[in-house]
Amino acid sequence: MIFNVFYEMGHSWLEAKLKDVFDFEIENEITPQSRIDGTKVFLDVDFDARFFLKRMRDRYPNVKFQIKVIRDTPIFISDKDRYSKELAEVRFLNSI
Repeated sequence: MIFNVFYEMGHSWLEAKLKDVFDFEIENEITPQSRIDGTKVFLDVDFDARFFLKRMRDRYPNVKFQIKVIRDTPIFISDKDRYSKELAEVRFLNSI
């Protein structure tokens, strides 16, 4: 399983599916340092990615993870909506 990590202006985010955040029951542990874009969540590496990766390892202990580093991306993650549980719930419910 490959995860993208985006580096931008001194910050870094791990890209994940919003669905997985709810499946792993970590929606209350994510800080506003993370960002949401549609059904994707960009988990701040310094604050939130570890909760996600720990749950991923617990759920799929035999799966090997790889990190793909992406620098100087034109995606502008810092401009995306800041994470909040309320916004995440709305986006998640609209996607199912």
